[in-house]
Amino acid sequence: MAEKMPPKQKSNNLGSQISVARLTELLRHYSARGWAELMVKEHFVTRSLLFSDDTLADAETIAFAEQLIANMIGSEAAHKVLIAFIDNGYMHIADVMNIIDGGRYFFHFSQDLLHSSIENLEQGISIVDKNLRLLVWNSRYIELFDYPKGLVVEGRPVEELIRYNVERGECGKGSVEELVQRRILHLKKGQPHFFERYRGDGKVIAMHGNPIPGGGYVTSFSDVSAHKQLVLQLKEAKKNLELRVSERTRELTVLNETLMKEIAARTQIEEDLRQAKLRADEGNKSKTRFLAAATHDLMQPLNAAGLFTSALAQRLDGDIEKGFVGNITSSLNAAETMLSSLLEASRLDSGAVQPDTENFSIDQVIAALGAEFTVLANEQGLAFHKVSSSLMIHSNKQLLRRILQNFLSNALRYTTEGRILLGCRRKGAMCQVEVWDTGEGIPQDKLDEIFEVFHRLERTEEILTAERGTGLGLAISDRLAKLLGHKILVRSWPGKGSVFIVQIPLAERDEGVGEVTSSETEKEMPEWKPVGGLEGCRVLCVDNDLSVLKGMEAILSTWGCKVSSAVDYTSASQCFGEGAFPDIILADYQLDKETGIELMERLREDFAVSIPGLVISANNTPAVRGEADQHGFLFLPKPLKPAALRAVMSTLLEAGEG
Repeated sequence: MAEKMPPKQKSNNLGSQISVARLTELLRHYSARGWAELMVKEHFVTRSLLFSDDTLADAETIAFAEQLIANMIGSEAAHKVLIAFIDNGYMHIADVMNIIDGGRYFFHFSQDLLHSSIENLEQGISIVDKNLRLLVWNSRYIELFDYPKGLVVEGRPVEELIRYNVERGECGKGSVEELVQRRILHLKKGQPHFFERYRGDGKVIAMHGNPIPGGGYVTSFSDVSAHKQLVLQLKEAKKNLELRVSERTRELTVLNETLMKEIAARTQIEEDLRQAKLRADEGNKSKTRFLAAATHDLMQPLNAAGLFTSALAQRLDGDIEKGFVGNITSSLNAAETMLSSLLEASRLDSGAVQPDTENFSIDQVIAALGAEFTVLANEQGLAFHKVSSSLMIHSNKQLLRRILQNFLSNALRYTTEGRILLGCRRKGAMCQVEVWDTGEGIPQDKLDEIFEVFHRLERTEEILTAERGTGLGLAISDRLAKLLGHKILVRSWPGKGSVFIVQIPLAERDEGVGEVTSSETEKEMPEWKPVGGLEGCRVLCVDNDLSVLKGMEAILSTWGCKVSSAVDYTSASQCFGEGAFPDIILADYQLDKETGIELMERLREDFAVSIPGLVISANNTPAVRGEADQHGFLFLPKPLKPAALRAVMSTLLEAGEG
């Protein structure tokens, strides 16, 4: 265990046994050169005592010396040293010297270790004691401040070093004394501090000061010139970047304004185009409405003329006169075909036709076309065959009928002998409806041209007398097929005939329906013969055009029909007495106050009989055809072809008899 310090009273009793000179000699072993004398003299000055080497040290001076030695070797060893040194009889003199030499070694070792440590630092270091005198420094400290040789020595008051730097202008502007005292005040306060000194040579020195426990101050000095230069460069780069960003922002703003103007201009152009399209669409609709009205008005006299010429032909006996009537009929038919085709093409071009599709049996279309074209083919001396089918398809009934009607009309026009076949077969998921003929055929290099508007093939001498087409039928079929999403195919063998095909998707629920066999395809349909049911048949004709009514009366009378005519519902309801009703009603669709369909429905209710009805109209549109079909009426377009009218009437009457 460490020995206890002797009572303080004993040290005081020894105070008169040692002089100040001997005490200073002892302190030299534990301090740097000159430091012991400086500390002792300062002690006496602080106490306002007269200093002399011969003066005996009092108890307070001995305690001061003991504290200085204790700072170096510890308080216990320091007390032993003082007791042994003052009282030569307390310890052997050799032991006293060993203690003294050990303390001095420890001090010098510590001092050397401290010097060695701070010498290898990159920063400059200076350490001052509590009295602000220089104790320790390194060469980097002298190098940074460029101190002259001999200025930096141990024990030098730091105030002298500060004053040296102030007088050189390294501490800024102001009075020398004010600048010195400001810095001394920082050190005396014993508080951490940091500041940067910008020197005249361009260097920037960063100073970090921190107090030492027990008194004193340590300060580090770093050359941060390169760092400051880098910061300056970064600030300059930031400034340049901000300028570039600002410039780019201005450019983007200008570009954005230009873009917005372009967008506004384009928007205006699009709006102008939209308005122009609306005006064009409205113009097309107006044109279509005008053409429809004009066609209807033109069809009325053409229809009447056709009926009169047909009736006249049946009353003439001479071949020459019949030839004249035939030419008139052909001309009227050509005019009617041209008007109907132009109206239909106009509706397709204007986008007025928007078909609704549904599932239905293909036989509904084939049966209706068969009834119509059997009569027309027989009139030309051609055999007509149709093949019934149970296939269910997905399409629009009226538009599909129009496509096939054009195929059949084209076949009649270009076939002088032989036969025409209408049938269908299943091909994968498609129903393939085909129209075959034994006509003159189409050259291979003309197969694509026949679907162009107003394109007609050159005809051979044998069929120059036949009715000449308008060049619109196949073009209309092509547009209708594209509208429905169907595909048209054509194959031809010049001199032998052609086949026109339209491919239609099968209804999904009919996937399992089988394909029509070749034997069914070749099955010949019975030839149509005039039905005796027309003789004496009571026919009610309703039309708001008197000339058409007279024409109907003329043609129907030649067939032996009993004809009653009316212009509206009121006159029609008065044509038959109580309990009497017509066998068939023929009504124009476009009447003055209501449609022909509405009129026939009212008459059915009045007569309490489901009387067969036929809608006749120049408005040959899918909408009108669909409406007629929905109410159970058949449809024929104006101008009427007498043969088609007779065939349809016979069909209706036969169905009524059944």
